[in-house]
Amino acid sequence: MPYIANTDADRADMLKTIGCRDFTEMWAAAQVNTPAPPLDGLPDGMSEAELLKYFRMLSEKNTDVTGFVGGGFYDHLIPAAVDTVISRSEFYTSYTPYQPEASQGTLQAIYEYQSVMSRLTGMDVVNASLYDGGSAVYESALMAMRINRRKKIIISEAVSPVYRTMLKSYAANQPLEIIEIPLDPENADSNLNSLLTALDSETAAVIVQYPNFFGTIEAWDELTARTKELKVLSVAVCYPMALALLRTPGEIGFDIAVGDGQCL
Repeated sequence: MPYIANTDADRADMLKTIGCRDFTEMWAAAQVNTPAPPLDGLPDGMSEAELLKYFRMLSEKNTDVTGFVGGGFYDHLIPAAVDTVISRSEFYTSYTPYQPEASQGTLQAIYEYQSVMSRLTGMDVVNASLYDGGSAVYESALMAMRINRRKKIIISEAVSPVYRTMLKSYAANQPLEIIEIPLDPENADSNLNSLLTALDSETAAVIVQYPNFFGTIEAWDELTARTKELKVLSVAVCYPMALALLRTPGEIGFDIAVGDGQCL
């Protein structure tokens, strides 16, 4: 396979290690050691129409209920027109956008995305997206460290545990000090007083979630005012769908807004 960077010498060494003369012998040994599962009892094949009918019958046995589990994944209505619009050739181009005249669809989609996200977050500048919400949280910490040359990152435990775990994992080989501030046990939200107390001249950024992981909409004006006094960057981990109704992070005074666009 030319796209796998194994030289002839590499392949010879691997075959020698597993005790095979060539790949034919290797595949023969693999088939002996891992026999195919028995196919007895499998029903006859179905046509597409029959399969649709069968799975529809199975789905009717399910009970559809309202879920309050949350955890970053929620039910939302995505209008049917969205799929139709983004499938148009003006948007849906597979060409890599380094050559503008051949990739106007991609460039147009990115521009529209950035414009809408700017309105939702209240931020003047929006990038063209990262991998996901967790990696965006980590990138915000790096951004803060590089801007103010500090290494301490304060994060509320009301931020998604997935994001906090990703932040600590990514930061393991970075000169960052991650400090988690425990929840307020009575209200299951951030402990504002503890966050304010933890801020000092060595803090690069403070990261909170809005709304938080438990769905609470917390007031952050006091926190953002204090961060500006100490020249600490404030980061809001947002849920884009909620920002259509809430005050924007920009209005509250946050310096950086991040989030996950999966819900969109």
